[in-house]
Amino acid sequence: MRFKQFISEEERKIYGKKYTPEEAEKLPAFSKAVDEGAYKISKGDKYVIIDVQDGMGAVPDTKENISRGMALTVIMTPSTFLSLALDDEGSQEKTADWMIERIKENYSLGSLFLRLNLEVDKEDALYVTTHEGRGRAKAIRKYLGDVDIPVQILNNTGIKLKNVSQENMQKIEDGFILPEEWAKFKGLKGDKNAKMFVIGKHSIKDIIKWNSNNS
Repeated sequence: MRFKQFISEEERKIYGKKYTPEEAEKLPAFSKAVDEGAYKISKGDKYVIIDVQDGMGAVPDTKENISRGMALTVIMTPSTFLSLALDDEGSQEKTADWMIERIKENYSLGSLFLRLNLEVDKEDALYVTTHEGRGRAKAIRKYLGDVDIPVQILNNTGIKLKNVSQENMQKIEDGFILPEEWAKFKGLKGDKNAKMFVIGKHSIKDIIKWNSNNS
């Protein structure tokens, strides 16, 4: 009985930083200068707080890899993120609705990420190997619409991004990334033979963090 009581109390905890109205008002809008910290994504008088370190859903992958030069930030819409991530095996609408209520209370969300196979030959395709953040993407889309959001791109192989080839960085910039469903079609090789699975040019609109001489 005590164990069940402990579990029910644990489930009521929200593992994400809550901002006071005053703190939220002072947060900057998302920009290149704040992509590793806390900021707001706004539309009209509504906003979502993103806190890379302490937001709901923040994981060590994003916290550690950003500081170690093993992640870059790109801009895409929630719909693009969801098209790249593996389809959920059930509805996440209740999770999104729950998150929206927390968003209205000034709880922050952790940043979303996609992990790619960045060490491939230039003629081979880049594809998503894993992800985090479908529920957050759906919540943001339901609350703000299909606005531009920052998404962390992580390297599947653990090397620093400065060591990724320029050809593969160009694929990211051009949006030539295959979705996570690609794992079902491993027999196909490269963009020429896999255009039906490519998300498409300019789906990733801007690379925020990439400098071949740094990180």
